[in-house]
Amino acid sequence: MSGVRPRSPSSASPDVINEIFAGSPMITLARIVVLAVGLLIVVACLYAIISIAVRMVRREWLQRAGGFEPELTKPSHNLGKIASVADDLDTELASITPAAPPSEGSSP
Repeated sequence: MSGVRPRSPSSASPDVINEIFAGSPMITLARIVVLAVGLLIVVACLYAIISIAVRMVRREWLQRAGGFEPELTKPSHNLGKIASVADDLDTELASITPAAPPSEGSSP
């Protein structure tokens, strides 16, 4: 019986939790869990960064925020409005006739 020795408690009143976590398998398991959580956090951060970058490249960034949706208009619709306003301004400008220059002999 020289190979098997009972463990001595680390304190005067040993606690069950302390005894469970003092074992080598539990320490190994705790290390594995910490590494897995760390890896999970790294993967989640990379996914978020790559997802945001892809959406920015595709110009899909803000389509919806909670219950709010922005009004999206097509650029061709805006160009039609600009062309319409430009035509209206050209019409107004053409309807304005320049005033005749005052003659030299008349007084104001």
